[in-house]
Amino acid sequence: MRVLSIYYGQHMKQAVGDEAIQEKTQRLTLIFQQFNNNIQQFAKKYRDQINNDPNFRKRFNDLCLAIGIDPIVSRKSMWTDLGFGDFYNQLAMKILDICARKRHFNGGLMQIQDVIEVYKRQFRQSID
Repeated sequence: MRVLSIYYGQHMKQAVGDEAIQEKTQRLTLIFQQFNNNIQQFAKKYRDQINNDPNFRKRFNDLCLAIGIDPIVSRKSMWTDLGFGDFYNQLAMKILDICARKRHFNGGLMQIQDVIEVYKRQFRQSID
């Protein structure tokens, strides 16, 4: 009888533990979904600032990377829908255009600092 009582007690502890883990997992999933929705709303609200202000974009990017989101790499995700993939594609196209125009001088290969200087002059924006 005592062995059966011990077995039953251990089994009940395991069941209670499994139930607690399941509840915590459900709560964490809900928190993550809410957080994901909040960051999407933030990104929508500040989209223009993220796209046009290099300092704001860097801080937003740092925040995303700290929580495991890489908006540059995340091409087929909410970030594409918000237009952030477009920003980096447009930036890449502008940089390629700068290099292509200098091709007859340097074969299209440029120091990054030279690309940044030409970009700032040509587009009157900072990419630092």
